[in-house]
Amino acid sequence: MAGISNTTIYNKLIDIEGRLSTVEAFAPVVAELQKVVIAGNGTPPMKERMNNVEKYIEGCKGAEKEVKADKKDDNKWYKRSIVGAIVVNTLGMIYSYFK
Repeated sequence: MAGISNTTIYNKLIDIEGRLSTVEAFAPVVAELQKVVIAGNGTPPMKERMNNVEKYIEGCKGAEKEVKADKKDDNKWYKRSIVGAIVVNTLGMIYSYFK
């Protein structure tokens, strides 16, 4: 430790003390965040809430697939009804022609 003055050591200690005081100031904030995130603070914990949100989003994706499948099914039945109407109309004209 030769060559280091007492003033330098004192300044370093003051700097360390200042940094520790800022850490102490954050301690209550960290404690409150811990209550909200981990314990829930009267509501479900943050992790559980996020799991529920992810499940809901996955459910919405499944619902989109069902809606697309329903649209395809509706389109298929629409085309079938048009073809059926044409066939029935054609049979009616043939029947009326030969009658």
